[in-house]
Order: sequence, then C-alpha cells, then structure tokens
Amino acid sequence: MPALGQFVAHIPAFALSNAGVGGNANLLLLLSALAFVITLIAGRIGSRVLRERLSRTYNRALFSTIIVLTAIFALTYLFAPPLLPQDMLLYGIYGHLVTVYHVNPYVVSLTAFPHEPLQRGISGGTQSLMAPGPVWMDLCIPMVLLARDSIANVLLLFRGLGLVAHLINTILIWIILAKLKPEMRNLGTLLYGWNPLVLLLSITSMHLDVVVVLFILLAILFFQRTSPILGWVLMLLAMLINVLILLLLPLFFCLLLKEARTLPSGRRAFWWLAVIGVSVLS
Repeated sequence: MPALGQFVAHIPAFALSNAGVGGNANLLLLLSALAFVITLIAGRIGSRVLRERLSRTYNRALFSTIIVLTAIFALTYLFAPPLLPQDMLLYGIYGHLVTVYHVNPYVVSLTAFPHEPLQRGISGGTQSLMAPGPVWMDLCIPMVLLARDSIANVLLLFRGLGLVAHLINTILIWIILAKLKPEMRNLGTLLYGWNPLVLLLSITSMHLDVVVVLFILLAILFFQRTSPILGWVLMLLAMLINVLILLLLPLFFCLLLKEARTLPSGRRAFWWLAVIGVSVLS
C-alpha cells in the first residue's frame, strides 16, 4: 500500500525505516487495534445474521468465509515483525537441553550453558521462569530437531505450530458453539479467530497457551459427544503443559460425576477404575 507507506513515513513512531523506535512494531500495533474494531463490528453483524433461519448451504459458505479469512490473518502474523520472541527462544533452549546437552531441564539451570546460541536473542539474559510441563517439553524436541541450530527456523517452526493450533481452535469454537449456544456461534468464532491480540500471542509471539486452549476445546468437544474419558485425558494433557490447568480440573470432574450417574452400578465401577487408571498413568 504505497499511499499508507508515504503517510506513515512522516510520522517517526510509525515509519517503517525507523527501526530505532520500533516503527514496524508500532505500525503493526496500530493496524491490529483498527482490525479489532472491525472484528467487533463483524461479530455484531454475525450475531444478527443468526437470528434468521439459515440454510445449510449458507452456513457452510459463512463458515468457509470465516476460516479462509482467519487463515489469511494468521499468515500475516506468521511473517509479521518479531515481537517478544523470548518465549519461543526459551522453548528452543528447553529442547536443546534434551537433544544437545542431554540434561534434565527440570534440574539444570538455563544459565549453566552461556554459549547456547538461542540465549543471545533473549533481552536481559535467560529468565528463570517456571519450566513448562513434560508434554510441552516433548513438543519442543521435534521443533529444535527440525530447526537444525537455526534461530530463524526455531521462530518459524513455533510460529507455524501456533498458526495450526489457532486455526483448529477457531474451527472447534464454531463446532462447540453450534451445539452449546448457536446464537453466539458467529460472534464467538470471530472474536477468537480474528482477534489481533489472540493472533499476536498465538502466532507472532507464540505462547504455549494456544496449545493448552486446543486441548481444552478438544476436551469440551468430547464431553459434548458423550466421550468423557477422552475429554478427561485431554484435560490431563493440558495440565501437563501448564500446571495452572489444575484449577479447571474440578469443573471437568463434576462433569464426570454427572455422566457417571447415568450408568448402571456395575458399569459405573469399571468406568471409575478406568478414570483413576488414566489419571495415575498421566
């Protein structure tokens, strides 16, 4: 957009050539704010559309439009200027601790390897944050193996993982709301899939919570499809990525109790043994 480039060139805070003040990042933030306003308007229109009785063909066309535009927005954030890449670099370091240094990342300090190349991209040095769960550690290993010691590949691969998770989450929200609250399906899907802040945290500055959300949404879907044990397994996997998911487990345990009441007594005992066995193994 040459006209936009000429306009922002006269504003130091948004000039693309003025890297000293973060012109790329500031411009992306401004455009993201404008995009969020448009998303709110689109969601409002979408909520009104669902008040009418729509045909199946129209619903498919509406869903396809939302997903295609979500993919376009996600690709935009995939190649957006690097903003707060510290999380992705830390994930890469955790993967290197296992694949390169062959140490346990839960007992070894990140500062024990000052020559680790990924540490150079973390401003202020390596942070001593709480290590993620073992499931996330397992996901970090194939990422760093595919990256082949390239910092750029590490960032792109984790961003790609966030992009895939974001697209799947958007589809799952559409499916879940179609059964849970149809009148909120368009609004809920748009406010997640097109939300600039969600796109920023899920892709550009990819954070593990986008994968946690993926497991939670899959758990809700399986609970809706009367497969509560699979839903419970997915919640345990989410907890093994982020320990804070322990706070949500009691809510899903209540759903398990509700489901167990509908079973015969003999089958109920076997059912609870399966739940306990899966929980212990996790």
